[in-house]
Amino acid sequence: MKLKKILTMMLWSGLLMGFGGLLCPPHAGAFSGMTIDPARVESFELRAQIMEVNLGESYLIVAEKKFDVTEYKIGEETFKTELLDASGNAVPLNFFEKGQRVTVKSIKLPNGDFIAGSVQIRASRSRKR
Repeated sequence: MKLKKILTMMLWSGLLMGFGGLLCPPHAGAFSGMTIDPARVESFELRAQIMEVNLGESYLIVAEKKFDVTEYKIGEETFKTELLDASGNAVPLNFFEKGQRVTVKSIKLPNGDFIAGSVQIRASRSRKR
């Protein structure tokens, strides 16, 4: 009788672990962004005003250049665009608006597209009168 109880518990444990594996896929398979060849990465930095913020397609246009705000991989390392206020605190994309001055540190792809590594609002300077 005791053996039957142990076997039943083992069977249920195995079934629950199997279902858990199906419901919670491994994180490595969850990446859906762009993978970039590290040998073809070119850094690009820009300080200018935001011309457009597109929340639906997740990009900013700064100085007539489109910067994708996304998750990406360089080699085996995964990155995500950092969006920062003037103090360096993380903020959502909807925090940015047309006319704000920002510093964009990005990656220029071989096809001429840009992926934003970080976008930070520049502190406004008070004018002395």
